[in-house]
Amino acid sequence: MLGIVAIMSMTMAACSSSGSSSSAGASSGSATASSTGSAQVTAAKSFIAPYLSAPTKIGPTTPLTSKAPSGKTLVNLMCTTSPQCATINAGEVLAAKAVGWKLQTIPFDSTNVATLISGMKTALRYHPVAVSLSGIPQALWQSEIPAYQAAGVPIIPQQTGPVSTSATVPVNEGDDSSVVGKIVGNWFIANSDGKGKALVVDIPDFGYLKEITTSMDSTISSGCPGCSITSLNATIAQQAGNTIVPAVVSALQRNRSINYVLAADGVLIPGLSSAMSAAGITGVTVGGALATAESEQAILNGTETAFTTYNSSYVGWQTVDIVLRDIEKMTIPPFDSGVPTQLVTKATVGTPNDSATAPANYPQQFEKLWGVG
Repeated sequence: MLGIVAIMSMTMAACSSSGSSSSAGASSGSATASSTGSAQVTAAKSFIAPYLSAPTKIGPTTPLTSKAPSGKTLVNLMCTTSPQCATINAGEVLAAKAVGWKLQTIPFDSTNVATLISGMKTALRYHPVAVSLSGIPQALWQSEIPAYQAAGVPIIPQQTGPVSTSATVPVNEGDDSSVVGKIVGNWFIANSDGKGKALVVDIPDFGYLKEITTSMDSTISSGCPGCSITSLNATIAQQAGNTIVPAVVSALQRNRSINYVLAADGVLIPGLSSAMSAAGITGVTVGGALATAESEQAILNGTETAFTTYNSSYVGWQTVDIVLRDIEKMTIPPFDSGVPTQLVTKATVGTPNDSATAPANYPQQFEKLWGVG
């Protein structure tokens, strides 16, 4: 989701990172503490167990009450700097076609906020049934809501972090970040046997990633008395300049007791394993959220261990599902029931891909709910 990382770099402060450390609790060595730690490791293993298998069902379960109106135009504002944005767009193209609609794609320059606003103004000229956009904080497009409200056109934000919903912004699509954070946090507890010391890598200025790490930190702090967390809060400028990995290596060199790196998004740490090797850093387990093809290849290579998946094409289909339900004035579940997620390891990662493909038949499942296909 961070192909749009540069979009706020024009207005953000230059590079900085936080090396602050917080303890999740230290074992007292007593029999009681040992028993508690063992129980919490068992609980962590139980929590992640359902996520180790590929999901088989989409989130929504209620069929539409009537056939979708045909001949509509849906607009997607697509960032040009991320393959994930392109995959979401491709999913929307197919989903729109399935219900007899056309998708109009408007690319925008992720480094220039003005092109986003211009794109949103242009989108209204197509008299669309709705307009979607991915990962972009609401603060950057809030100014356009009155125009969309006047035009009666809903905006569908896709995993943008916190969103104030309304008739014009009916749902925050797919933003199940708290679940993702719990999965990663519990995997860390289980994998480290309740004794891990983690460096958590995040860009707090992106609401979706901050929500992931907040959930992850809370899970670890409350569920692992023998664990500790060190936060590396990177900036958008660092991500845009590809300097997060050097910051991670420096943090590991400063604190050799850290034995895990947990990334809020796989895209934050490209080439980390090679960088650690070049720096002579060993014994550090790497995992996190939102796997990229590189993350999954590293898992196969044995240099990284586990990541949650991210099915960006599913998000495109989910967008059409939300618009259809909004047209029919149906109740839309929070986040439209989120995005099906798996925690992949070397045994289950399969062929590396920037977008997960499970559930395997999710387009057909959506079409069945829509009464098409």
